[in-house]
Amino acid sequence: MTRISSLPGIGQCPGFALLRTAEDGSSAAADNGSAAGRIIELWHRAGEHATAFEEAAQTAMREASEKFPRADMDQARTWALQYANDPRNKGVVVADLCEREVRLSLPCAPEDPTGQPIELVGHVDQIRRVRGQLRVWDTKSGKPGGLELLYSATLQIAAYALASTATLGEPVLPGGVIRLRAWDTKRAQTEQANAFFEAPWTLDECRGLLDSSAFDIGLLRQGIIPLRPGTHCQWCPGGAPNLCGARIDRIAEMPRSLTT
Repeated sequence: MTRISSLPGIGQCPGFALLRTAEDGSSAAADNGSAAGRIIELWHRAGEHATAFEEAAQTAMREASEKFPRADMDQARTWALQYANDPRNKGVVVADLCEREVRLSLPCAPEDPTGQPIELVGHVDQIRRVRGQLRVWDTKSGKPGGLELLYSATLQIAAYALASTATLGEPVLPGGVIRLRAWDTKRAQTEQANAFFEAPWTLDECRGLLDSSAFDIGLLRQGIIPLRPGTHCQWCPGGAPNLCGARIDRIAEMPRSLTT
């Protein structure tokens, strides 16, 4: 079973994705985003009012030591509160679909000798219904700009849309990413924050985008681990582009954890 959240990492560099899986540790930045997302989820589920927000924040605080131990809960609460105070986030999220598990059986690449489909699983942040159409959105707390966050998450968003469609039995289009840091800007103090970055892709285009994921996973299934150095090397457990190959050799069985 392959996690949908791992697809962007595999696309960047399969070696990077394998080493991150082997390390299996959280970071402060990741935990901050997870904590904010949890508060947002609970707020939608509880009715999107002021009392619901305080209850959501308190619940997330109690969960912090187990679910996001490195999170700065004050920062997470601030992001979630700013999100909750924006009227664009009220009355559109399908509350019972927040963090819904979705699955997709993706056809393998023609080059994959196993001939077996790729079983994808993930949990969507949120699905919104606007004018009758469902769209899947992912909240992001990273520092990059909105378009960079969107394009970095392309494979993830595409897979979530297809998996949501397969799971729910009705079309769920890509929505895009919601940049939580947008509400921190000076612009957000005087006008609406530029927080929503839309992915205007069709479901057919999503299927085409995932061809590259199927190809990379086919290589991993054969024990072939491409290394693609880039800016992500700064955060890779491998240490540096010239060092990661030797470390990957020591975890030769890791491809199984990403592709089965």
